[in-house]
Amino acid sequence: GSFSSGSFEMPDAKIQFSFQPDEVNTVVMRFKLDNGVTGISTTSPLLDYFYLQSKDFLPSLKETPFSLSSRLGRFKLGFGEETWSDNPIESVLPSNSAAKAGVSDEGLELAGKIKLDKIGLKPLGWVTSISNGNNTAGSDSGQGKAFMGKLYYTPIDPLYLSASYYDSGRLKLSASEFSIAGLNSRPTAATDWKRKVWELDARYDFKKGKKLLDPPAYSDSKAIVRLSYGGFHDITSTLGAIERSGGFGFLEGTYNLTKKAYVATRYSYVDLNEDATGYSLNSVTANKYDRYSLGTGYRWSDNTILKVGYDWNRETGPSTNEANNDQLTAVVTTQF
Repeated sequence: GSFSSGSFEMPDAKIQFSFQPDEVNTVVMRFKLDNGVTGISTTSPLLDYFYLQSKDFLPSLKETPFSLSSRLGRFKLGFGEETWSDNPIESVLPSNSAAKAGVSDEGLELAGKIKLDKIGLKPLGWVTSISNGNNTAGSDSGQGKAFMGKLYYTPIDPLYLSASYYDSGRLKLSASEFSIAGLNSRPTAATDWKRKVWELDARYDFKKGKKLLDPPAYSDSKAIVRLSYGGFHDITSTLGAIERSGGFGFLEGTYNLTKKAYVATRYSYVDLNEDATGYSLNSVTANKYDRYSLGTGYRWSDNTILKVGYDWNRETGPSTNEANNDQLTAVVTTQF
C-alpha cells in the first residue's frame, strides 16, 4: 500500500531470545530492526524488550489466596487487551485496530490474582506498574513517573472483562511512550504536559473452546466477540497551548467455519475532540480515523495460519489530508 507501483519489502523485523535459568526466573531480550521508511520511527530502540520476569517468586504466598509475579526492565505494559494481539501473527486479521493503543517502557511491573473461590467467585486479576513515561529509551531525565493499573475478571466462563488506566506523569518537552494511532507527541506549543488514558474491554466466547484467552486467531471457540472503548486526555498548563482529548475503540467478531477456516471483521476508530484541529493519526492529518476490516484465515497447522484481509480507511475533519490508504493484505504467519 505504500507505493502505487507495488513493492516487496520488510520494513519491520523482530528477533527475541529467552533464557530460563530456573523455574521462577526468565530473561527476555528482543531486538527490533526497521529500514526507516515513512511511518516507522527511526528513533525506536534497537533493544525494545529487555527484562527479568519472575513468576510466583514468594514461596510464602503458595498457601494463600494471593499470587505475585514481576517484570523488571523494558517491556510491554499490560494496558488493555489488543496489546497482546496487535500484530499480524496473533490477530485474526492482518491489521490492527485504528488506535492500536499501547505502551512499552522501562520500569517495574507487579501482577497477580486473588482467589475468591471461598465465596463462590472467580479469581480477580490485577496488574500495576511504575515506569519512566517519556519515550527516551533507557534514559530518565527527571520527569514524573508513569503509573499503570489494570483489573480483569471473568464473571461467567464465556465473558471476560477488564479495565485499564494509565497516567504518564509530567513529560515536559518529551513525547509519551504511550501511543494512540501513532500519536505520542506533545500538544502544539506545550512545554509541559501529561497523558491520561483509560480503557474498558470485554470478550465473549460462543461455544467456548479450551483456548479462551489465547490470541484470537488461535482460539478454538466457535465464535468470539470483542469490544473495546477508551479515551485519553493530554493535559498542559502552558499558556497558549490547547489541551487535547479524544476517544478510541473497536468491535471485532470472529467465526470459526471449521477447525481450519474462519472469517473475521472489525470496525475501529480514533476520534479527536473539537479542541484539537487535526493531528497525525496513522500518518494522516485528521480529526477522526475510521477503519473497516474484513478477512479470512486458514489454519495450515497448529502454528501456521494463512490470512487475507482488506482494510477501508477513512479520515475526516477540517484539516483532513485525504489519503489513498486502503489496503489488501495476504500473509503467511507462524509462531513457534
